[in-house]
Amino acid sequence: MPSSSKRKAIEPTTTTPPPTDHEDHPRKRLRSTSSKSPIQTLPTELIEIILTFTSPAAVRTLRTTCKTLELKSLQHFAATQFTSTRAIVYEPSLTRLLSIARSPNFAPHVQTLYIYCDYIYDLVTVALRPKNFPRAMKGLSKANISAYRRHVDAYNAFIAAGRHIELLTSALSNLPKCSTIHLCDSLSDAKQQHTYLARHEIEEQIGMPLADTVPYQDPYLDTDPTDRLSWLLNLILSASASADLPLRKLSVEFWTRDAGLKIEALSLWRNPSLHPILANLHTLRLHLDPPRFGDEAFLPKCTDLLRFFQSTWRVQELCLSFHSEDNDGDLTGWMEYFSCPDISYLPRLEKLHVRGVPYDYFLYGEPFLAFLGKFESTLQELELREIRLGEPRVWVGILRDLAGLGCEVSVEQGGRGERRRWEMLRRLGVRDVGGVDRELVRRLGEGEGEGGEEFTEKVVEFEGEGLGEWLRGVVGKLEVRSLGEKYLT
Repeated sequence: MPSSSKRKAIEPTTTTPPPTDHEDHPRKRLRSTSSKSPIQTLPTELIEIILTFTSPAAVRTLRTTCKTLELKSLQHFAATQFTSTRAIVYEPSLTRLLSIARSPNFAPHVQTLYIYCDYIYDLVTVALRPKNFPRAMKGLSKANISAYRRHVDAYNAFIAAGRHIELLTSALSNLPKCSTIHLCDSLSDAKQQHTYLARHEIEEQIGMPLADTVPYQDPYLDTDPTDRLSWLLNLILSASASADLPLRKLSVEFWTRDAGLKIEALSLWRNPSLHPILANLHTLRLHLDPPRFGDEAFLPKCTDLLRFFQSTWRVQELCLSFHSEDNDGDLTGWMEYFSCPDISYLPRLEKLHVRGVPYDYFLYGEPFLAFLGKFESTLQELELREIRLGEPRVWVGILRDLAGLGCEVSVEQGGRGERRRWEMLRRLGVRDVGGVDRELVRRLGEGEGEGGEEFTEKVVEFEGEGLGEWLRGVVGKLEVRSLGEKYLT
């Protein structure tokens, strides 16, 4: 008994053993100090790197247990991936846009919105997703035809109820930083539109007529096409007015073959009630196709419309488009427009984008350069895209003419799948000439010559003799390395 009471008295006096060497391990020290530097306090970029090398299950667990980390990572993703978003006039797409607009993490970062007005069978393609829907329609099974009918009925009911205007207005009203809207024709490649079926062929395949409210334009027939552009413009402008959205940039890219029809649609902006909506507009991109078959009414309409834009909204950026592969009269029409003396209504034009400059540019170069010369004091940027060029003497001549402009010039060669881009420094000549396959001209560096005089040293790698001979006169010190006599075609 005494011994047992003695043990009870000894038990409370038991002390903790001294720490061993393994307790001082670096991992133990890391665990002990981790509470002082939690992961959510690290920079977002470092967090993203850490999560990249972490298993998906661990990432999900980490983000669900640490709300601060989830919010920080989500905001970083929104700032990098949601500056621009797309939508088509289709209920699932507009519902997604509304969800983005209502999200406090995504909505403040959206600055650019692309709105597409697809054909009704393009909208169904989004749901059915066959490899080649227009051609596959002739062999559709009964199940697919039934699904097509359901989508057509749902779309017609969606448009008739005005839900598209409601969803778009609600979305725009929750996008405070959205200042740029691009109105586009179709998500599909414009070059593949020749594979689309005509309206009556679609109606025969599905066994039902398309509703009149569905915007449609027959790619083959020019008789009384439904103006999809006017329909989309009315939709966007009415939604912008209801949402009180201050637009600064507006782009219209429609691949319609009837330029006069596009001009008529754009004339909707003459409505005085739209002036407050577009009061801050300073960029207007009009991808206007040239007139077809010598449409004499096109040039006056285009000139009058551009004059109205400039006088009303002080447009400073303009985009024109050639796209005239098979009609020489189109080129003549554009050159008449360029040489039009009544062009003084664009005195503040700062940026000009011309798309589809013709192959035989050297035949029309003087009117085009005369047109550019009228903006010599204000023009800061000129972009020529999809240049159709052949022999070196043609594109060397273009470079020689553009080198004298006092603005930054960007030239991109197109046609037959080839693209070449030339970047020119203001009042210097050729700065960089780059290509997709290999560099044609490569800038090595800049330095100072004797007496402190600045010069630019370049090594030019090219195909053909003409470019190097011309560059010698443009750039001060130049070394030419010829890669052969094969010309780019």
